[in-house]
Amino acid sequence: VTHEERRRLLHFVIVGGGPTSCEYAAELHDFLKNDMSKLYPHTSKYVKISLVEAGDTLLGPFDENLRDYVMKLFSSRNIDVRLNTAVTGVNILQKDDYQLEASKCSLSDGSELEFGTMVWSAGLSPVKFTDRLPDTIEKTKQGRLLVDPYLRVKGQEGKVWAIGDCAELEETPLPQLAQVANQQASYLQISSMGNQVKRQNDFNFTPLEVWPV
Repeated sequence: VTHEERRRLLHFVIVGGGPTSCEYAAELHDFLKNDMSKLYPHTSKYVKISLVEAGDTLLGPFDENLRDYVMKLFSSRNIDVRLNTAVTGVNILQKDDYQLEASKCSLSDGSELEFGTMVWSAGLSPVKFTDRLPDTIEKTKQGRLLVDPYLRVKGQEGKVWAIGDCAELEETPLPQLAQVANQQASYLQISSMGNQVKRQNDFNFTPLEVWPV
């Protein structure tokens, strides 16, 4: 196997800039550097990790301080972060000097990345039920339902509530995590099965733990 093919085989491309992608990139880096480098020291110089995100930042719904910290952390670990860049295609790559079947991905900026492993953990589109709701229901650009601080769908206050991945708080968008949906469900349960109490406080999300890196 040539040096060029080794670089391709040991190039890990992660698609998506959410918590799953970022945590995986950090854990993968530690695994390759701290563990695999001891077993296969001669391959360390070929390893590369790239993270591709279509948006303009990693961990978009999270606090700005955390986003900045992760960007600096990845930079110090030589993780190649490409923002404002989307994967537009994945194709089989043919090269005469490659012994194994190869793949490459095309990016929206016109560049291409050859890789050995791709992990796709980019965001998913809303369920069809939400997508098919009439235009009178206010939605985000991603098709999620806009809700007020009481989790009431905008324009449908007192009639319709929305929680979890299908909803987005208008003023303070939250990460699409299970703990968010769980706390939202508990909040609505306390509000007497959806009958909003006049003096009830608005929904306030409390992270259960610090995100590990």
